[in-house]
Amino acid sequence: MQGDKMETVFQTRAGDHEVSAVRLNMETLAPSLWINNNVVDAWGAILNYEESAKKNPSPKKKAKKDAVTKRHFFPTGCITEAMVQGTIGKGEQWDIFSAEISAHLKKVDASKFLAEIELAFFPIQVSGHFYVAVFNLKKSPSSMVILDNSPHTYAVKYKDACDLLKEFFARFLLEHKHPKADNVMNVRGRVLQPKWKTNDNHVDCGVFAMIHMESYVGEPVKDWDAGLCQESDMQVSLLRRMRFKIATKILLHELNLHSQKMYDLAFQFQEIEEQQRISIIVNAIKNRADRDPEKVVRKDVLKPDK
Repeated sequence: MQGDKMETVFQTRAGDHEVSAVRLNMETLAPSLWINNNVVDAWGAILNYEESAKKNPSPKKKAKKDAVTKRHFFPTGCITEAMVQGTIGKGEQWDIFSAEISAHLKKVDASKFLAEIELAFFPIQVSGHFYVAVFNLKKSPSSMVILDNSPHTYAVKYKDACDLLKEFFARFLLEHKHPKADNVMNVRGRVLQPKWKTNDNHVDCGVFAMIHMESYVGEPVKDWDAGLCQESDMQVSLLRRMRFKIATKILLHELNLHSQKMYDLAFQFQEIEEQQRISIIVNAIKNRADRDPEKVVRKDVLKPDK
């Protein structure tokens, strides 16, 4: 993306949940780069918009008439590194969580809004890794599942952050008289084991998180289709394409106040000779890597698809 790195390239139109993103952060959708939290929040805003815009909020068309699954995607700032590492006290931890989720819901009747949610998604970024915690608030008893591409157990990878999330989300629900507040406090985390889990991919966790957010509607893992294959060169290629798809959807989406400008810039870019376009993209990736080298894990992704 050419231009001022701090230019706002995504901004939600008037609506319930305000999110914006600058060019510098959107550039992290380029291959080999570790995705910025801001991109995940922009993606969540689009998914929330699409959920509210359709009669049946499921992303999949089903032949039979299933009950509507109402999903909602909360921002990444609800759980922070400092909260999980314990470098701040419990009171300050709660203040951060409460302020973040309250700001997110400031334009709606929070109690009524929360009462209507079936699946509550919380994308989490801790220790350089993204994953998603999902609460089913309609199921009895309530449940919490972890969506991740890593092969870890709950106790090893997720317990510290998700136990804190359970506590604070339950407290917030209790303050808004939600009937499942106690259930949420006592749920046991369960890590889903889809076929596309990875052992060697340490840079695409943010991409996996966004794919999981879009595709998961609470179904059993055997029925969950995220459009991904097992870990392989083909999976790497699919993830590269998903980065492009996600970037395109965010920038050109009708929710984006700057979508027309982004469309015009994309059209102008396509007018450039192909070799020059490739050179611009590769140089942008390398420049970003120089600014943020610890986030770049795989160099092979700079190679073109076979």
